[in-house]
Amino acid sequence: MLAVAPGRALQLRARAHSTAPARQPAGWDEVHVTYMDRFSFAGTLAALADAVVVLSPPSLRDDVAAHLRAVAALAGPPPGQEED
Repeated sequence: MLAVAPGRALQLRARAHSTAPARQPAGWDEVHVTYMDRFSFAGTLAALADAVVVLSPPSLRDDVAAHLRAVAALAGPPPGQEED
């Protein structure tokens, strides 16, 4: 189950089995999407960044977070926190 920002993630919306107003974040839609490969789907969701929030299952949410951490690590430390 995913929460999708208004007007965003149109491919996910098109694949959705059902769509309803999300309880949180307000104004977003809750969509139910079937996927075959959790790791690949997590990468797809990570690429959508702030347009999607994984509500469940927790394993998918963890995989998306891992993708985002890996991308952040590639970018290096935040400005002002450079390593010596």
